[in-house]
Amino acid sequence: MKISKRNKKALSVCVSILLTVNICSTLSYSAADHDVNAEKSPSDMISGAISYIGTRVNEDKSIGDNRLVNDTAYAIAALRTAGGKDYEDSVKWLAGQADSENTDVSARIASALGSPDYLDKMQTKQNGDYGFGLYPGYSSDVIDSVLVLDAINETGYSGEAVSGSDLAAYLSQAVNDDGGFAYAEYNRSDPLLTAVAVYDIGVFFANHNFNMSPFAKSVTYVAENITDSYEDANIQKTICKHLALKAAGKENDLTEVVSGLRAAQKADGSFAGDITATYWAVKLLAGESSQPSQSTATTTSPTTTTPITSTTTTTSGSTTSSKTSVTVTTVTTPDISSTTTTYTGNKILLKWDDLSVEGADIRYQVFRRVNGSEWESYSAWDGKEKIDVLNVYPTEPYLAEWMTEPLEGEDTPAGKDLMSIASVNFSDFNSDPEKYMYDEDGSWKYDVVFFGAADCNSGYDLSEESYAVTRKFADTGRGVLLGHDTVCGSLQSSCYRPFFNQFADDLGLIVKFDELDNGMSDTATVVKKGLITEYPWMLRGELNVPEWHTSNQYCNKGTEWMIWNGERLTDEETGAKAAFYLATKNNFGIIQTGNSDGCTTDDEKKVLANTLFYLYQNTSNTSTADNAFFDTDAPANIHLLDASVSEGIMKLHVQAEDKPTVYEYYAKAKLGSNSIKTNVQKHEALSGMAGFAGIITDSDKSAMELIVSEEDGKTVKDMVEADEKGNADLTIALKDGTGPQFLHIFAVDKSGNISELTAPLSDGSEEKIKLGDVNFDGQVNAVDASMILAEYARISTEQTPEFSDKQFIAGDVDENGVIDAVDASKVLAYYAYASTGGELDDMRDWMALTARSDGNK
Repeated sequence: MKISKRNKKALSVCVSILLTVNICSTLSYSAADHDVNAEKSPSDMISGAISYIGTRVNEDKSIGDNRLVNDTAYAIAALRTAGGKDYEDSVKWLAGQADSENTDVSARIASALGSPDYLDKMQTKQNGDYGFGLYPGYSSDVIDSVLVLDAINETGYSGEAVSGSDLAAYLSQAVNDDGGFAYAEYNRSDPLLTAVAVYDIGVFFANHNFNMSPFAKSVTYVAENITDSYEDANIQKTICKHLALKAAGKENDLTEVVSGLRAAQKADGSFAGDITATYWAVKLLAGESSQPSQSTATTTSPTTTTPITSTTTTTSGSTTSSKTSVTVTTVTTPDISSTTTTYTGNKILLKWDDLSVEGADIRYQVFRRVNGSEWESYSAWDGKEKIDVLNVYPTEPYLAEWMTEPLEGEDTPAGKDLMSIASVNFSDFNSDPEKYMYDEDGSWKYDVVFFGAADCNSGYDLSEESYAVTRKFADTGRGVLLGHDTVCGSLQSSCYRPFFNQFADDLGLIVKFDELDNGMSDTATVVKKGLITEYPWMLRGELNVPEWHTSNQYCNKGTEWMIWNGERLTDEETGAKAAFYLATKNNFGIIQTGNSDGCTTDDEKKVLANTLFYLYQNTSNTSTADNAFFDTDAPANIHLLDASVSEGIMKLHVQAEDKPTVYEYYAKAKLGSNSIKTNVQKHEALSGMAGFAGIITDSDKSAMELIVSEEDGKTVKDMVEADEKGNADLTIALKDGTGPQFLHIFAVDKSGNISELTAPLSDGSEEKIKLGDVNFDGQVNAVDASMILAEYARISTEQTPEFSDKQFIAGDVDENGVIDAVDASKVLAYYAYASTGGELDDMRDWMALTARSDGNK
């Protein structure tokens, strides 16, 4: 079976489809003549299990499924546990699969081979929280951390590169409230994973004389959530449960368990017809057998089996399998988790079940939607894979040059040395498209095809045959990028494209046949934040690109990423807009590169690179990363909880809630003419409230343009930080004058999204209230002072106040929100001032003068 480089680097998830393989045993173990009803000792049962493993050796000396290391690692671990020696060729195969960047693979190989060398190379992988992620830089997760702890147990490791004690500390913090462990933070606890984790923790603690009390709740979870069952689907959980309880120091008589295994062992010596389950059975039976073991430490290598498994039947010595459903699980990556209430990153990792079968090229697509919008196929590029691109060029093969030339000020070219680009002229491609698109074995050669780039595409359209082949290519989910003047509606005969235009609907475009044009532009403005604008190059604001224009193309249902910075032509019937530089829909994209015939800029190269990586949407891997997991929604529900005014200053107590951006994902595989979809996983990106800012204007129209950012371009200037509940206190100066006034409160989240609340303070229609003039006769005198004292007396004796709202404003001369004797005293003082020739007609001005005079004494 041909194993691709991509499959070799696939994540080590447990494959639930079992393969029918050629039996090629090279091991020196022979099966005893079994009577399945006879009483077998644990040693006899182990011998039968080892015999079964011998029948699963492949021609390349791997054991079981050789696309991943899991089966071979479990098989070798079982052989070592049973004291076997004659498996050097399989050891060599396993050692040859080592991937120093993949924690899962490294830990499994270390456990299987009992070699501490692999652990010595893992120092840079242990995170600050002492756990391990799948790759360096990935946030910690339980399964990878448990695998490393298992490797420590199996090898008896005592080096300094990896700390088992620190690993235990991480795992103690990763326990769910119910005591169980989950494959991803905030996911449900998984009984099998928890049993494996408790087993490895128990072995490590026993070897170091540690107390298991920090994991008492986890031990209880295992005991209460796994019911003994020896059916194929449950036997592994049962075995791991009893191993875990024994490792944790619980009194645990395994006599009944051994009896259950004895009855469950199949005629071929296996348990559940599965290498993983057989390994765990050997692990338990070895502890109940007098058979000596070569292992110097307890061994385990837990599976990453997903919650939904396959149904397996055995007929005439061959194993077949049917997959009823698959599941998506998530693993968080640096500084982000999928359901937390805080958000500081932009990336999550998706993993799904492997549906591959021998002899079939199974490919997967990932689909995503945001906030309940339409589902779209999404990039499956993991940031490390090389992608294969075909450039069908009209004049010169510019793309290969653009993607490999060094960028100014950068260490790498636009293509990041991760693109393999083949080029073919349009004429040659149209004459024999299958020659260029298919391998000799009938498989597709490329991940993405780019048609372009030249003005008018140098008159080229697809032929009927090349259109049909490209359509088949696109129907597999592979990417198609179209350059300038491919799909277009120009009246010029040289730009008429009947075959290219058949992709208009796939792109979400409306093609018109009129003579209108939006004109030329040498910039393109980024209008949407997403994977194309983030990865691998961050693209923001106005980009410098060669002169471009659209050709009667209107974006209707596609996603516009970059557009003309100015007024744009609109299709009257649909509202679709012209003058877009880059738009995509599912696995199709269109870019206006090519109008300037071979001229380009670094910005344009980056856009092209990002788009080609984005359009890689068909993979043989069983995982991918979404590098655009952003909180893009502004805060909601801004509340003005309290307000007061004093001496022209408004004090506000405000609150708001950040609004999450909801992402949903599923993966799809094609099996023959059928498609199988995983379940849907939903995740929320929520950054949390950052703070508030406020201003007062004379207009009720949005004042968002008045928001000023600090030099970093992200932080809002003069923003008041919100507390953990989304509350803050604002202080805003009122505007002078009698015109209308409107309060604008801006709520800002930690991703820089801003929402606005506008509230009227005054519409300017009321006359200005004269401070101190409570009877509104235009004078401030002793009568006003007497009325203020009377109101104060009513308030002080808990009688009903009589002042209207306007009288209260006029009588509260010191603007402290209270009517009292101080206000009356100030009115009398001002009356004395005015009666002796004082010229200030407004009490505010007089009080300001008095305050300055007092301050100078």
